[in-house]
Amino acid sequence: MKTCGVVWLLASALVMGVAALRQSAEAVDVKGLNTGQQSQRSTSDSTFKFGHAFFHELGTMAEPGQFHSISPSSHVLMQKTLRGESVPVEPLVLHSRRTLISRRKQSWPLNSQQRNYAFLNLLRDMPDETEWQDVPVRTPDISDKTTVVNLAKMTSNAYVFAPSQPDWLNSSLDFNHSDSFGWAGDGLRGHVFTDETNETVIVAFKGSTIDPREKSRSNDRLNDNLLFSCCCASQRPDPFWYGPVCNCSTDTYQCNSTCLTQELLQKDRYYPTAIAVLHNITTWYPNATFWIVGHSLGGSMASLVGLTYNMPSVAYEDPPQRLAAQRLGIPIPPRTADYHIGNTADPVFMGACNGYFSSCSIAGYAFETQCFMGKRCLYDTVGDLGWHVNINNHRLNVIIPDVLEAYNSTPKCEADDECVDCFNWRYNVTNYLQD
Repeated sequence: MKTCGVVWLLASALVMGVAALRQSAEAVDVKGLNTGQQSQRSTSDSTFKFGHAFFHELGTMAEPGQFHSISPSSHVLMQKTLRGESVPVEPLVLHSRRTLISRRKQSWPLNSQQRNYAFLNLLRDMPDETEWQDVPVRTPDISDKTTVVNLAKMTSNAYVFAPSQPDWLNSSLDFNHSDSFGWAGDGLRGHVFTDETNETVIVAFKGSTIDPREKSRSNDRLNDNLLFSCCCASQRPDPFWYGPVCNCSTDTYQCNSTCLTQELLQKDRYYPTAIAVLHNITTWYPNATFWIVGHSLGGSMASLVGLTYNMPSVAYEDPPQRLAAQRLGIPIPPRTADYHIGNTADPVFMGACNGYFSSCSIAGYAFETQCFMGKRCLYDTVGDLGWHVNINNHRLNVIIPDVLEAYNSTPKCEADDECVDCFNWRYNVTNYLQD
């Protein structure tokens, strides 16, 4: 794909996303599972089936919009049971509710001169007095335990290439695996789930991988350190084996914030790539309602993309992402459906995995942020279960059975307002350092 094609792809992403959202605002609700009490919300049934798979090529880190399709007729979609038997993938079911979300009254002013990677600067430059209007949108019912558990299983499957692999978690959501992206390269990865009428589409982003055999490991860590450090992971002790991921630090605890924004908007970074992914998916499902989910880094990507498109998002055990949203200049609407689900024993989610000799620092990660944009849904595993803060409590294969399924109810979700990131840093703003 030529540069002009990629430029058009990214510039068109927001327009297509807004169009899809407007068309989906009046869609009907999906009927949930019987959880022991009768729901008073208006719901309906939907059945989901496998559509097709496509692969998002990021190996060259140069063409974030290139996809490769695979027809479902070319293979039989199977999943492995715990006994090693191959059986057809079961459909997946979901409970939802109506939620008011603020949407822009006017589309963003994209023109031919702005159709390049710099168009993302419109996010930063948009005035604070942007006008919004509240519209009812179908969103995941995060007060429903079964929905929270099953969305987490769907998020866990974003780490697995296909349902035929043994780590694929079956859930009781009435969705089927439909599409995939990123598995042919070393960048952003995930899966897409749709219903049989293509009215609801769920995009699940993979989080960070620390396995040295995984080729996305280095790019995962680079994006983590760009998004969640105070400044390029630059204030690190000399004995550590990794260095800063960008050159935006101007002095000790001083940083060029314009440089940071530019680094985050490079075409091979995960946020612009996620915008390209959503463009492709919204063009394939132009009338759908979209939900974005993810775990860890994938959860933060889900949140940032959800805030950009004003789509509902659910993130599990993700690092605090308010600072990243501010650096990207994403205009935050008055009403969102941006949820962050985690537990008090996860140092990444709690913004506590940042000491020089913490497990995160030793592994090469600079998780220095502490504040969330959106609402935080906190399971108090330290107080309720006596857990100790440990990086193992960040993993989905621990969280799903021992937290989400173990608790009888879901926690209250609250805004994280009383919080300050990187209080000892000083930031300055300049013109862009490079074209």
